[in-house]
Amino acid sequence: MRSGRAETLSTADIAGTEWPLFGSVFYLLATEALQKDWEAHPAGVAPKVYAREAIDVAAALVTDPGQAGWVKKHYGAKYLHEQDCFYRMLLICAATSHARLTGSSEHLALLRDQVETLSAEIDRSSAGLLEDYPDECYPGDVVSAIAAIKRADAVLGRDHSVFCSRALRAFSGERLARGTQLPPYFADSSNGHPSARRADAATRT
Repeated sequence: MRSGRAETLSTADIAGTEWPLFGSVFYLLATEALQKDWEAHPAGVAPKVYAREAIDVAAALVTDPGQAGWVKKHYGAKYLHEQDCFYRMLLICAATSHARLTGSSEHLALLRDQVETLSAEIDRSSAGLLEDYPDECYPGDVVSAIAAIKRADAVLGRDHSVFCSRALRAFSGERLARGTQLPPYFADSSNGHPSARRADAATRT
């Protein structure tokens, strides 16, 4: 974060752009799971206590605008409020975990903004899907975003159950992959149908 290196990386540098953020989110979610287990069977120091510094730093990394250099290159100033489902889902996850583990309101304004704007955008989309990056729609990430929004309700005191029920429209009927009847890896965000992955997509492998 101090080096500002993230702002100089290309959109094709997956290890340098995405991995630090979702690695931090995985850490926060794992710490929440450890804390829940500790509360059921207290022994020694609670995870939210011994890991407090790491919890704060992980959340700070994910929510640092400087770490969003690659998504800003895709979406510019509107990167927080248009498409960009994967990154916005990570913000929601990190801010929710931080609040649950620490009781801090530090990231609540960002959390509230992202929960409300992302749920509204998914809800008004034609197929219930958004892109992660231009011309790249991964339904699995949309599922994760919906789950993250539902999980944030407990922190924000909101109820997105109606939204969550309606969001299932993106994962039924012709929008499931043939043979598996599971959400496809890659889809056309305009109609929700499974789609062959673009050969020239540079952001994921």
